[in-house]
Amino acid sequence: MTIAVGHTDDLTCGFGTFGLANNYFGGVAGNLEAQIVAFGTYTNDSQQVYQGRYDAILEPCEAIDDKIVADYLVPINTRKQTIQTLGQASVWVANPRTFLTKVGASVAIETTYQESNTGNDNQVCTVVGIASLPGFGGTAGVLVTQGTTDEDGEETITASGNVSFTGSPMVLQDVTGAFNIIDPLTIGGVLSSPPSAISYTGLTHIREDVVMVTTFPSLEPPDDSVDNPYQGDTYPLLDANTNGVGAAQTFFKNAIDTIAGGNPTISYAQDYGKVYTTSSATNNSQIDTLDSEIVTLRAGISSYNDSANVLKEIKTSYAIAIWSYERGNKLNDEALAKFQNAVNILKDPSIGGPY
Repeated sequence: MTIAVGHTDDLTCGFGTFGLANNYFGGVAGNLEAQIVAFGTYTNDSQQVYQGRYDAILEPCEAIDDKIVADYLVPINTRKQTIQTLGQASVWVANPRTFLTKVGASVAIETTYQESNTGNDNQVCTVVGIASLPGFGGTAGVLVTQGTTDEDGEETITASGNVSFTGSPMVLQDVTGAFNIIDPLTIGGVLSSPPSAISYTGLTHIREDVVMVTTFPSLEPPDDSVDNPYQGDTYPLLDANTNGVGAAQTFFKNAIDTIAGGNPTISYAQDYGKVYTTSSATNNSQIDTLDSEIVTLRAGISSYNDSANVLKEIKTSYAIAIWSYERGNKLNDEALAKFQNAVNILKDPSIGGPY
């Protein structure tokens, strides 16, 4: 006999006809219990397939990232740190190279450090008092100004800059205006004499080469508590702790955050320090050699980084599938728990149950 499912009163009404006895399902509560049984029985075979694929592709992703770090980033940045020591302030003091024009200093910084620096860091510094060594000295960061005073005693600042390094001669960076040999200087708020000479030198920074990784922490590993696995994306730098993970990665040479639409986390890249245009032929020759080696190493990074991006895109598709199963199972379990709660209420005699 075909009977209605879900009621205990008679055979005339119910939730559908399935040809099953009413006494098996137990009314409304029985109907919900049947759904709990039906939806509570599922397998994760497909999820396990995706997990196996994910685990398999993760291994070469880690191997490629390890090679990028060990064979390229570390050697590049080791050379960069050496370059910084070859052109640092103490070397410049012992081997100063100055120019009568700002253009000369600007060109020199480009030709000396070539591919090992970014133009965003390049600037022309003003050297004051070099005609009478050691001339003026100063403490790094101290503000130096120069200006004119009218007949009423009102001073107009015509030039300013910050002492670039402690010692002498005084080299001023971040200069605005133009210093001269006529007007007195004010050094850290203390009035001094005019400089005996003005010349220029180049300054830049040597910065780390990095690979920035785009990661989704809710995907790797899967977080079944979130509705959107792409939320909370992060952008760490590639190292031994971040190898293999992520959906993509980008190589940045001379990494600097210009705050011009780029990702600010690149500011985690190290600034190895300032360098100047020195007259040391030996040091400049070593810098030239190291710079050429850096260019060669960078060319080698490209193929590995490109391959990592191909594999990580595929890996991310597996991670999405795994997360989808994890999230679906969680939502299903939550729904079943609500069904079970409803069953318990339906069986409560205080409300006339069982129904």
